[in-house]
Order: sequence, then C-alpha cells, then structure tokens
Amino acid sequence: MANPVKVQQARPRLATPPGQAYPWYVRLILALQRRKYGVELESARLWGRMAPAFLMMTLFYRTLDRAAEVAVVTARRPGGEQTTYPVFETIQRNGMCNEVVVPARLDDSVVEEAGRVGAEVALAAAAVGVLAVELFITTDGTVLVNELAPRVHNSGHLSADACVTGQFEQHLRAVLDLPLGDISLRTPAAAMVNVVGAGESDPEVTEPRGRLAAGMAVDPAAKIHLYAKTPRPDRKIGHVTVCDGDVDRALARATAVARMLDGRSPDPK
Repeated sequence: MANPVKVQQARPRLATPPGQAYPWYVRLILALQRRKYGVELESARLWGRMAPAFLMMTLFYRTLDRAAEVAVVTARRPGGEQTTYPVFETIQRNGMCNEVVVPARLDDSVVEEAGRVGAEVALAAAAVGVLAVELFITTDGTVLVNELAPRVHNSGHLSADACVTGQFEQHLRAVLDLPLGDISLRTPAAAMVNVVGAGESDPEVTEPRGRLAAGMAVDPAAKIHLYAKTPRPDRKIGHVTVCDGDVDRALARATAVARMLDGRSPDPK
C-alpha cells in the first residue's frame, strides 16, 4: 500500500466502527484509473466530508507495525500440481515495489510461515497459472495477507535469472497443464531492482536504452531487462537482476546498474 499522508484534523464527529479506532488507512481506487492512493485519516470528520465526493470503492485498513513485506509466488496446473517459489522479500518505495531479494532477510520461522500461508491461500483460490500472494510481516512476526495478483508478477521477475524455471515459463507450463518446472534457486542469493522513470525532461536521461552500454559496463554479470515502455515518472520501464553469494551485495550491485540506466538517485526514498 502507498505510504500514507498524515492528516491532522479536529475531534471526530462520526462514530468509529465498533471496536475499532483511528487512524485508519483508506485506499481509494479510482474508477477511471488503475493507480492506488493511500491516505491516513485521524479524523472521521474529514472522512465525512470526503466520502460523498468520491464515486469509488473504498477499502479500510488498520494501521500496522510492519517489519517487512514478502511475496509468495506459486503456480498451479488444472490437474492440481502446484509449486511455490522461495519466499521473496520486497522493498517498497513511494508505494511501489522497487526491489526484491532472495533469500528473505527474516528469521527462518517467519519465512517458513509466510511460505505456508501463501501456498495455502493460493491453493484455496484454485487459480490456474502463476499467482502472487503479497504478505505483510509485523514487528511481532505475524504474517498477514495483503493482496493477491493472479498473474506473473513484478515480485517474481528475478526468478527468470535466479531459479531453474522462471515464472513466465512456469505460467505457460501451468495453463497448458504440462508438468511444472523446478523452481529451486540456482544461486545462493539474488536481487532485482526496477528501472523506473525519473521524470526528467531530457530524453537522454529518461530513455534507458540510450544508456544500455553504460549500464552493462557497471556490472558485466548483471542481467538487464528493458520493456520498451515510454518513460514516465514512477513508471516501471525495466529491471536488473544480479546473482551473488550474498544478498546485500547482490542488491547493491543491481541498484548501481539500475540507477545508471534510469538516472535516479542511488538511494531513492
């Protein structure tokens, strides 16, 4: 979910839902756009003014003390065979998944529980093909389901380079009801960093294809994937994957290449 904007208002005049309290996260899904906005409300009075103005679906979330976010990517064929990739740790920036690493930098017990929850949710959904289950990990180690994506997903892109069978191949195997491929890691650690439009006016800065040679020179072992999309601010236009023996080193290497390609700050907030 997007990082919230905190709104300070006067004392609430509308009743809070039974047994609940503010602040709440309010996700506004605009009917004419596929973008999502998160707003933290500390006042029911403000919400009372806002609600009639929006013809949209509104989802409420309790405030969470999140320690991390992970994704469990599964694949299932009509015959019932199902596979689950290793748990991927996702790093969100400005409300968007920006980086993914494996193995997840969490306690083994938390990773095991996340994998179990994600696999059970996917099984219950009975979806055919690839399904990504996004999960919140709270500071006390609780695993909570955030969102389901019934498709190949950004969080699983590093599987193409880090696993024996990538998610795109696995999806085709699944929907064609063919035996699913081996999803084990073929490297001790891997990291994926998105190449994101920076919003600069200079096309030489915003177009990563013009910087491809420079990006390759940063790390000859990095795998660069560009989508041939027109760069726009905060639009994913490619990704970089690096396999390494250490997850933090893999992340640093992939970040250096991605930032050379998109011209953004090495440590975007």
